[in-house]
Amino acid sequence: MAAFTLNQTANACTALLLAGQTRFAAVNIDLNFSARGAVVINKRGLLKVAAALGTQGPLAQWRSKWGSVASTFIGREFVVGGVNEAGLVVHMLKSVATYSDDSSIPAIYVSQVPQYLLDTAANVDEAIQQLAAVRPWARANTVHYWICDKTSSCAVVDYKNKKMVVHKDSDLPLKVLTNTPYDDSISKYYECMDKDCDDMGSSLNRFIRAAKLSQTFTGG
Repeated sequence: MAAFTLNQTANACTALLLAGQTRFAAVNIDLNFSARGAVVINKRGLLKVAAALGTQGPLAQWRSKWGSVASTFIGREFVVGGVNEAGLVVHMLKSVATYSDDSSIPAIYVSQVPQYLLDTAANVDEAIQQLAAVRPWARANTVHYWICDKTSSCAVVDYKNKKMVVHKDSDLPLKVLTNTPYDDSISKYYECMDKDCDDMGSSLNRFIRAAKLSQTFTGG
């Protein structure tokens, strides 16, 4: 599986799995402001603690099990996504989300989650287990997460009504994600199969275009 990230200046992000002769976990993280991006290499065996940044309660702590390569426009540990040596791909995309406020659960800032998962998980199931053990939180912009592994298994993790909502296997009929919660995106996709939906918001339009691409891709 190959993974890549494109950084541009626009307010739109899309992730999809292209499975032909070669599998591609394709992601673009577009911003509505100009920023210098960087690629960082993360080592195994490092003990890490989530940044406090004003949150309450215990902070997540972990030791990196896997090395990884990730992209960032903020700095090391605060990455938009990447791939680890086990073949796990993780990216965050801006989306509406409401996170748990249970201060007894170890907290981790939303933009530290991708690196946390790359450090600790080898596949989608392990990533979901690791994510269930922490409490993402955000100051302002909220996100959801796109996760795929080398077997082409994928998952989307949304946060709704302060609960973690996982879409995988039969609950992820299309391995695509944009900036709209997955339930809303897939509902609109099926609604628009037999009619013109050009008046939709850009996120839903991108979801439909990416879904069609993912279903017809045969390249390698």
